[in-house]
Amino acid sequence: MGPKLKLSLDVGTGGGSIGGSVIAVAEQSDISQLIPANPDGMKLRDKDFEFEHELGAGNGGTVSKVKHIPTGIVMARKNIIVSVDDEANRKKAERQLKSELKILHECKSEFIVSSYGAFSHDGAVSVCMEYMDLGSLDGIYKKYGAIAEATVVKIAVHVLKGLMYLSDNKILHRDIKPSNILVNSNGQVKITDFGVSKQVLDTLARTFTGTQGYLAPERITSGDVYTVTSDIWALGLTLIEIATAKHVYPMMTLFEMMTYVQDSDPPSLPPGKFSPLFEDLISKCVVKDHLQRAGPEGLLQHPYCMDAVEGGISLLEWTNTLEKSDYDFNSTVAAVRQLQSALSQKTNSMHQPIERVKDMISKCRVKDYTQRPLLQL
Repeated sequence: MGPKLKLSLDVGTGGGSIGGSVIAVAEQSDISQLIPANPDGMKLRDKDFEFEHELGAGNGGTVSKVKHIPTGIVMARKNIIVSVDDEANRKKAERQLKSELKILHECKSEFIVSSYGAFSHDGAVSVCMEYMDLGSLDGIYKKYGAIAEATVVKIAVHVLKGLMYLSDNKILHRDIKPSNILVNSNGQVKITDFGVSKQVLDTLARTFTGTQGYLAPERITSGDVYTVTSDIWALGLTLIEIATAKHVYPMMTLFEMMTYVQDSDPPSLPPGKFSPLFEDLISKCVVKDHLQRAGPEGLLQHPYCMDAVEGGISLLEWTNTLEKSDYDFNSTVAAVRQLQSALSQKTNSMHQPIERVKDMISKCRVKDYTQRPLLQL
Protein backbone atom coordinates (compact mmCIF):
# COMPACT_ATOMS: atom_id res chain seq x y z
CA MET A 1 0.00 0.00 0.00
CA GLY A 2 1.68 3.18 -1.21
CA PRO A 3 1.37 6.84 -0.29
CA LYS A 4 -1.52 8.88 -1.63
CA LEU A 5 -0.95 12.32 -3.13
CA LYS A 6 -3.93 14.48 -2.43
CA LEU A 7 -4.30 17.72 -4.40
CA SER A 8 -6.90 19.47 -2.32
CA LEU A 9 -5.66 22.95 -1.56
CA ASP A 10 -8.30 25.65 -1.72
CA VAL A 11 -6.99 28.55 0.26
CA GLY A 12 -7.51 31.60 -1.96
CA THR A 13 -4.03 33.00 -1.38
CA GLY A 14 -1.79 35.14 -3.51
CA GLY A 15 -0.40 31.98 -4.98
CA GLY A 16 -3.81 30.67 -5.82
CA SER A 17 -4.73 27.12 -5.10
CA ILE A 18 -4.47 23.85 -6.84
CA GLY A 19 -6.94 21.17 -6.14
CA GLY A 20 -10.33 20.59 -4.73
CA SER A 21 -11.15 17.02 -5.60
CA VAL A 22 -8.28 15.48 -7.55
CA ILE A 23 -6.75 12.43 -5.88
CA ALA A 24 -3.52 10.95 -7.16
CA VAL A 25 -2.11 7.68 -5.85
CA ALA A 26 1.40 6.47 -6.55
CA GLU A 27 4.13 4.38 -5.04
CA GLN A 28 6.57 6.77 -3.38
CA SER A 29 9.43 5.60 -5.58
CA ASP A 30 7.38 6.36 -8.71
CA ILE A 31 6.22 9.87 -7.80
CA SER A 32 8.91 11.62 -9.83
CA GLN A 33 7.89 9.63 -12.92
CA LEU A 34 4.43 11.21 -12.82
CA ILE A 35 5.79 14.75 -13.13
CA PRO A 36 6.21 16.03 -16.70
CA ALA A 37 9.29 17.96 -17.73
CA ASN A 38 9.23 21.49 -16.36
CA PRO A 39 8.52 24.42 -18.69
CA ASP A 40 11.64 26.04 -20.16
CA GLY A 41 13.75 23.28 -18.62
CA MET A 42 13.93 25.04 -15.22
CA LYS A 43 15.52 22.80 -12.62
CA LEU A 44 13.61 22.84 -9.35
CA ARG A 45 15.04 21.33 -6.17
CA ASP A 46 13.95 21.70 -2.56
CA LYS A 47 17.35 23.01 -1.45
CA ASP A 48 17.18 25.88 -3.96
CA PHE A 49 14.20 27.56 -2.26
CA GLU A 50 14.24 30.17 0.47
CA PHE A 51 11.03 30.16 2.53
CA GLU A 52 9.50 33.60 3.16
CA HIS A 53 6.13 32.95 4.78
CA GLU A 54 3.07 30.75 4.56
CA LEU A 55 0.24 32.08 2.41
CA GLY A 56 -2.35 29.57 3.52
CA ALA A 57 -3.20 25.98 4.21
CA GLY A 58 -5.81 23.65 2.82
CA ASN A 59 -7.04 20.16 3.39
CA GLY A 60 -4.15 18.69 1.47
CA GLY A 61 -1.11 20.81 2.29
CA THR A 62 0.30 24.31 2.41
CA VAL A 63 0.96 27.21 0.05
CA SER A 64 4.03 29.32 0.77
CA LYS A 65 5.72 32.36 -0.66
CA VAL A 66 9.25 31.29 -1.56
CA LYS A 67 12.27 32.61 -3.42
CA HIS A 68 14.02 30.44 -6.00
CA ILE A 69 17.62 31.26 -5.13
CA PRO A 70 19.31 30.44 -8.49
CA THR A 71 17.00 32.77 -10.44
CA GLY A 72 15.80 35.17 -7.73
CA ILE A 73 12.19 34.55 -8.80
CA VAL A 74 9.54 34.81 -6.08
CA MET A 75 7.02 31.97 -6.42
CA ALA A 76 4.03 30.43 -4.71
CA ARG A 77 4.95 26.87 -3.78
CA LYS A 78 2.22 24.32 -3.12
CA ASN A 79 3.42 21.38 -1.09
CA ILE A 80 1.02 18.50 -1.58
CA ILE A 81 1.01 16.19 1.41
CA VAL A 82 1.22 12.43 1.25
CA SER A 83 -0.99 10.06 3.21
CA VAL A 84 -1.59 6.34 2.99
CA ASP A 85 -4.47 4.74 1.09
CA ASP A 86 -5.23 1.57 -0.84
CA GLU A 87 -4.36 1.46 -4.52
CA ALA A 88 -7.74 0.40 -5.91
CA ASN A 89 -7.82 3.37 -8.27
CA ARG A 90 -4.08 3.92 -8.48
CA LYS A 91 -3.70 3.83 -12.27
CA LYS A 92 -6.65 6.12 -12.86
CA ALA A 93 -5.42 8.56 -10.23
CA GLU A 94 -1.91 8.56 -11.66
CA ARG A 95 -3.33 9.57 -15.02
CA GLN A 96 -5.25 12.38 -13.29
CA LEU A 97 -2.12 13.73 -11.65
CA LYS A 98 -0.20 13.63 -14.91
CA SER A 99 -3.07 15.36 -16.69
CA GLU A 100 -3.38 18.11 -14.06
CA LEU A 101 0.34 18.89 -14.10
CA LYS A 102 0.42 18.77 -17.90
CA ILE A 103 -2.37 21.36 -18.07
CA LEU A 104 -0.54 23.60 -15.60
CA HIS A 105 2.69 23.34 -17.58
CA GLU A 106 1.13 23.93 -21.00
CA CYS A 107 -1.12 26.92 -20.25
CA LYS A 108 0.61 29.97 -21.72
CA SER A 109 -1.63 33.00 -21.41
CA GLU A 110 -1.28 36.40 -19.79
CA PHE A 111 -4.70 35.74 -18.22
CA ILE A 112 -3.75 32.42 -16.58
CA VAL A 113 -1.45 32.08 -13.56
CA SER A 114 1.69 30.46 -14.95
CA SER A 115 3.51 27.39 -13.69
CA TYR A 116 7.26 27.18 -13.21
CA GLY A 117 7.03 23.42 -12.86
CA ALA A 118 6.81 20.70 -10.24
CA PHE A 119 9.20 18.39 -8.45
CA SER A 120 9.12 15.60 -5.91
CA HIS A 121 10.69 15.80 -2.47
CA ASP A 122 10.46 13.31 0.39
CA GLY A 123 7.59 11.48 -1.27
CA ALA A 124 5.53 14.63 -1.87
CA VAL A 125 4.92 16.85 -4.89
CA SER A 126 5.66 20.58 -4.90
CA VAL A 127 4.05 22.74 -7.58
CA CYS A 128 5.66 26.14 -8.18
CA MET A 129 3.36 28.85 -9.50
CA GLU A 130 3.51 32.52 -10.34
CA TYR A 131 3.17 34.64 -7.20
CA MET A 132 0.33 37.19 -7.36
CA ASP A 133 1.16 39.70 -4.66
CA LEU A 134 -2.27 41.33 -4.14
CA GLY A 135 -4.06 38.03 -3.64
CA SER A 136 -7.54 37.02 -4.72
CA LEU A 137 -10.64 39.04 -5.56
CA ASP A 138 -12.24 37.38 -2.56
CA GLY A 139 -9.58 38.75 -0.24
CA ILE A 140 -9.59 42.16 -1.92
CA TYR A 141 -13.31 42.90 -1.60
CA LYS A 142 -13.40 41.57 1.96
CA LYS A 143 -10.50 43.86 2.86
CA TYR A 144 -11.42 47.01 0.95
CA GLY A 145 -15.14 46.66 0.27
CA ALA A 146 -17.13 46.38 -2.95
CA ILE A 147 -15.16 46.95 -6.14
CA ALA A 148 -16.31 49.83 -8.36
CA GLU A 149 -18.39 48.86 -11.40
CA ALA A 150 -15.91 50.34 -13.90
CA THR A 151 -13.17 48.17 -12.42
CA VAL A 152 -15.36 45.07 -12.22
CA VAL A 153 -16.07 45.16 -15.95
CA LYS A 154 -12.34 45.41 -16.71
CA ILE A 155 -11.77 42.41 -14.46
CA ALA A 156 -14.54 40.63 -16.38
CA VAL A 157 -12.73 41.25 -19.67
CA HIS A 158 -9.52 39.67 -18.34
CA VAL A 159 -11.35 36.62 -16.97
CA LEU A 160 -13.33 36.20 -20.21
CA LYS A 161 -10.09 36.26 -22.21
CA GLY A 162 -8.68 33.63 -19.87
CA LEU A 163 -11.78 31.45 -20.27
CA MET A 164 -11.64 31.86 -24.05
CA TYR A 165 -8.02 30.69 -24.02
CA LEU A 166 -8.94 27.64 -21.95
CA SER A 167 -11.94 26.88 -24.17
CA ASP A 168 -9.83 27.15 -27.32
CA ASN A 169 -7.48 24.58 -25.76
CA LYS A 170 -10.36 22.28 -24.77
CA ILE A 171 -9.97 22.96 -21.06
CA LEU A 172 -12.84 23.66 -18.70
CA HIS A 173 -12.02 25.37 -15.42
CA ARG A 174 -15.10 24.25 -13.46
CA ASP A 175 -14.40 26.25 -10.30
CA ILE A 176 -14.60 29.94 -11.21
CA LYS A 177 -15.12 32.05 -8.08
CA PRO A 178 -13.53 35.16 -6.49
CA SER A 179 -10.88 33.18 -4.61
CA ASN A 180 -9.67 31.63 -7.87
CA ILE A 181 -9.09 34.96 -9.62
CA LEU A 182 -5.82 36.59 -8.57
CA VAL A 183 -4.42 40.10 -8.91
CA ASN A 184 -0.91 41.54 -8.86
CA SER A 185 0.46 45.05 -8.42
CA ASN A 186 1.17 45.32 -12.16
CA GLY A 187 -2.58 45.49 -12.75
CA GLN A 188 -2.86 41.93 -14.05
CA VAL A 189 -5.86 39.71 -13.31
CA LYS A 190 -5.40 35.96 -13.80
CA ILE A 191 -7.32 32.74 -13.35
CA THR A 192 -5.86 30.07 -11.08
CA ASP A 193 -6.74 26.68 -9.54
CA PHE A 194 -6.90 23.88 -12.04
CA GLY A 195 -7.39 21.22 -9.41
CA VAL A 196 -10.83 20.39 -10.73
CA SER A 197 -10.12 21.23 -14.36
CA LYS A 198 -10.22 18.59 -17.03
CA GLN A 199 -8.90 18.62 -20.56
CA VAL A 200 -11.84 17.58 -22.71
CA LEU A 201 -11.69 15.64 -25.93
CA ASP A 202 -15.47 15.56 -26.31
CA THR A 203 -18.02 18.37 -26.21
CA LEU A 204 -19.19 17.55 -22.69
CA ALA A 205 -17.39 16.91 -19.42
CA ARG A 206 -19.20 14.36 -17.28
CA THR A 207 -17.94 14.67 -13.73
CA PHE A 208 -19.71 16.57 -10.96
CA THR A 209 -17.08 18.94 -9.57
CA GLY A 210 -16.79 22.57 -8.58
CA THR A 211 -17.78 24.73 -5.62
CA GLN A 212 -21.51 24.30 -4.98
CA GLY A 213 -22.23 27.99 -4.33
CA TYR A 214 -21.36 28.81 -7.95
CA LEU A 215 -22.94 25.83 -9.69
CA ALA A 216 -24.96 26.59 -12.81
CA PRO A 217 -28.55 25.28 -13.02
CA GLU A 218 -27.58 22.57 -15.50
CA ARG A 219 -25.05 21.23 -13.00
CA ILE A 220 -27.82 20.79 -10.45
CA THR A 221 -30.49 19.33 -12.72
CA SER A 222 -28.14 17.34 -14.97
CA GLY A 223 -24.85 16.95 -13.14
CA ASP A 224 -23.24 15.15 -16.06
CA VAL A 225 -23.50 18.16 -18.40
CA TYR A 226 -20.80 20.82 -18.39
CA THR A 227 -19.58 23.26 -21.03
CA VAL A 228 -17.72 26.55 -20.91
CA THR A 229 -21.05 28.35 -20.43
CA SER A 230 -21.23 26.79 -16.96
CA ASP A 231 -18.04 28.70 -16.18
CA ILE A 232 -19.80 31.82 -17.50
CA TRP A 233 -22.63 31.35 -14.98
CA ALA A 234 -20.05 31.17 -12.18
CA LEU A 235 -18.38 34.31 -13.56
CA GLY A 236 -21.72 36.13 -13.45
CA LEU A 237 -22.13 35.26 -9.76
CA THR A 238 -18.53 36.31 -9.15
CA LEU A 239 -19.07 39.73 -10.75
CA ILE A 240 -22.20 40.33 -8.66
CA GLU A 241 -20.32 39.31 -5.52
CA ILE A 242 -17.31 41.58 -5.97
CA ALA A 243 -19.52 44.52 -7.07
CA THR A 244 -21.75 44.23 -3.99
CA ALA A 245 -19.33 42.65 -1.48
CA LYS A 246 -21.97 40.01 -0.82
CA HIS A 247 -22.31 36.42 -1.92
CA VAL A 248 -25.34 35.89 -4.15
CA TYR A 249 -26.71 33.09 -1.96
CA PRO A 250 -25.89 34.01 1.64
CA MET A 251 -26.95 31.98 4.68
CA MET A 252 -28.34 29.00 2.78
CA THR A 253 -27.78 25.32 3.24
CA LEU A 254 -26.56 23.44 0.19
CA PHE A 255 -30.01 21.95 -0.41
CA GLU A 256 -31.72 25.34 -0.02
CA MET A 257 -29.28 26.95 -2.43
CA MET A 258 -29.68 24.23 -5.06
CA THR A 259 -33.48 24.41 -4.79
CA TYR A 260 -33.36 28.20 -5.00
CA VAL A 261 -31.18 28.15 -8.14
CA GLN A 262 -33.58 25.76 -9.85
CA ASP A 263 -36.86 27.42 -8.86
CA SER A 264 -36.06 31.15 -8.76
CA ASP A 265 -35.37 33.80 -11.35
CA PRO A 266 -31.72 34.26 -12.32
CA PRO A 267 -29.66 36.32 -9.84
CA SER A 268 -29.31 40.02 -10.56
CA LEU A 269 -27.71 43.20 -9.28
CA PRO A 270 -29.54 45.34 -6.69
CA PRO A 271 -31.94 47.63 -8.62
CA GLY A 272 -30.99 51.25 -9.20
CA LYS A 273 -27.36 50.96 -8.12
CA PHE A 274 -25.63 49.99 -11.36
CA SER A 275 -25.69 51.04 -14.99
CA PRO A 276 -28.10 49.40 -17.47
CA LEU A 277 -25.12 48.13 -19.50
CA PHE A 278 -23.65 46.36 -16.48
CA GLU A 279 -27.04 44.89 -15.60
CA ASP A 280 -27.36 43.62 -19.16
CA LEU A 281 -23.89 42.04 -19.09
CA ILE A 282 -24.73 40.21 -15.87
CA SER A 283 -28.08 39.04 -17.25
CA LYS A 284 -26.32 37.45 -20.23
CA CYS A 285 -23.97 35.56 -17.89
CA VAL A 286 -26.80 34.08 -15.82
CA VAL A 287 -29.29 32.89 -18.43
CA LYS A 288 -30.73 29.73 -16.86
CA ASP A 289 -30.82 27.75 -20.11
CA HIS A 290 -27.16 26.94 -20.77
CA LEU A 291 -27.91 26.44 -24.48
CA GLN A 292 -28.97 30.10 -24.67
CA ARG A 293 -26.20 31.43 -22.43
CA ALA A 294 -23.39 33.35 -24.15
CA GLY A 295 -19.84 32.03 -24.24
CA PRO A 296 -16.69 34.05 -23.51
CA GLU A 297 -16.19 35.13 -27.12
CA GLY A 298 -19.74 36.44 -27.39
CA LEU A 299 -19.53 38.31 -24.09
CA LEU A 300 -16.29 39.99 -25.13
CA GLN A 301 -18.34 41.54 -27.96
CA HIS A 302 -20.77 43.03 -25.44
CA PRO A 303 -20.74 46.86 -25.74
CA TYR A 304 -19.75 47.29 -22.09
CA CYS A 305 -16.77 44.95 -22.42
CA MET A 306 -15.68 46.60 -25.65
CA ASP A 307 -15.92 50.05 -24.05
CA ALA A 308 -13.97 48.84 -21.00
CA VAL A 309 -11.05 47.84 -23.19
CA GLU A 310 -10.80 51.35 -24.60
CA GLY A 311 -11.27 53.68 -21.63
CA GLY A 312 -11.90 54.28 -17.96
CA ILE A 313 -9.62 53.64 -15.02
CA SER A 314 -6.92 51.09 -15.79
CA LEU A 315 -6.43 48.04 -13.62
CA LEU A 316 -2.94 49.33 -12.83
CA GLU A 317 -4.45 52.56 -11.48
CA TRP A 318 -6.85 50.46 -9.40
CA THR A 319 -4.10 48.29 -7.92
CA ASN A 320 -2.04 51.41 -7.19
CA THR A 321 -5.05 52.72 -5.26
CA LEU A 322 -5.13 49.53 -3.19
CA GLU A 323 -1.44 49.83 -2.39
CA LYS A 324 -1.79 53.53 -1.51
CA SER A 325 -4.71 52.64 0.74
CA ASP A 326 -2.50 50.19 2.61
CA TYR A 327 0.13 52.92 3.05
CA ASP A 328 -2.43 55.50 4.25
CA PHE A 329 -3.96 53.06 6.68
CA ASN A 330 -0.68 51.76 8.08
CA SER A 331 0.83 55.22 8.45
CA THR A 332 -2.32 56.48 10.21
CA VAL A 333 -2.26 53.53 12.60
CA ALA A 334 1.38 54.32 13.34
CA ALA A 335 0.47 57.98 13.98
CA VAL A 336 -2.35 57.02 16.36
CA ARG A 337 -0.01 54.73 18.28
CA GLN A 338 2.60 57.49 18.44
CA LEU A 339 -0.06 59.88 19.72
CA GLN A 340 -1.20 57.37 22.35
CA SER A 341 2.38 56.97 23.50
CA ALA A 342 2.90 60.73 23.68
CA LEU A 343 -0.30 61.18 25.70
CA SER A 344 0.56 58.40 28.10
CA GLN A 345 4.02 59.85 28.67
CA LYS A 346 2.72 63.43 28.80
CA THR A 347 5.36 64.56 26.35
CA ASN A 348 5.27 67.40 23.84
CA SER A 349 5.86 65.16 20.78
CA MET A 350 2.20 65.08 19.73
CA HIS A 351 2.19 67.59 16.87
CA GLN A 352 3.32 65.28 14.06
CA PRO A 353 0.93 62.36 14.80
CA ILE A 354 -1.97 64.77 15.35
CA GLU A 355 -1.33 66.32 11.94
CA ARG A 356 -1.20 62.85 10.36
CA VAL A 357 -4.57 61.90 11.88
CA LYS A 358 -6.05 65.24 10.75
CA ASP A 359 -4.78 64.56 7.24
CA MET A 360 -6.51 61.18 7.15
CA ILE A 361 -9.76 62.69 8.45
CA SER A 362 -9.68 65.32 5.70
CA LYS A 363 -9.12 62.61 3.08
CA CYS A 364 -12.11 60.68 4.39
CA ARG A 365 -14.28 63.79 3.92
CA VAL A 366 -13.47 64.25 0.22
CA LYS A 367 -16.76 64.46 -1.73
CA ASP A 368 -15.49 62.35 -4.64
CA TYR A 369 -15.68 58.82 -3.21
CA THR A 370 -13.11 57.55 -5.73
CA GLN A 371 -10.53 59.83 -4.10
CA ARG A 372 -11.22 58.66 -0.54
CA PRO A 373 -8.87 56.13 1.06
CA LEU A 374 -10.05 52.53 1.28
CA LEU A 375 -9.89 51.92 5.01
CA GLN A 376 -9.34 48.36 6.20
CA LEU A 377 -11.97 48.31 8.92
